[in-house]
Amino acid sequence: MEVQNNILKAGRTDIPSSLDDDIWVAAFRTAAILVMTDRVSLEFQSQYHAIISGTYCHALLDRSDAAEFASNLRQLAVARIYPERSTLMLELMGRGVIGDLMEVFWEGAREMPDKGEPRSFGFAGKAAALISRNYRQVFQSSLANKRGIPEVYYRYQLVTDYVCGMTDSFAKRLHADLFNGR
Repeated sequence: MEVQNNILKAGRTDIPSSLDDDIWVAAFRTAAILVMTDRVSLEFQSQYHAIISGTYCHALLDRSDAAEFASNLRQLAVARIYPERSTLMLELMGRGVIGDLMEVFWEGAREMPDKGEPRSFGFAGKAAALISRNYRQVFQSSLANKRGIPEVYYRYQLVTDYVCGMTDSFAKRLHADLFNGR
């Protein structure tokens, strides 16, 4: 795919050479997303009827004019980004954060009442009270309408949805608050 230089400069005609690497990377990432989003949108429009009818069974990006560009970016990431020490450290930290949060909120989900607000007594009650009200309401609604699915499934789903719905920065901050910066 041929991409014009000014597109990869995020619409700018001149980028100062004195910018830090992280700013260059951010500008490139923004421009790459713009290019791929535009091409995926065109693929969606051209395949609209097949998508709606359920006969289009492909990833839009992989069938768009940006497929080769995306493939090159994936190869670059595998070769240069994923093996970097800082990336590996973030992945290991993320695993610890997610695991710890899942463990804490599982305690709360096990004690989550079928109706009403959780009682913030004891560790489990306090953990349950920290789970977002929106997620608790979805859990209670799902539990009220369960269709032969074991109750424990909904409790697992509550914890999974809550933790997976967190942004990275929120999860990291909450983890630091709960585990005293550990």
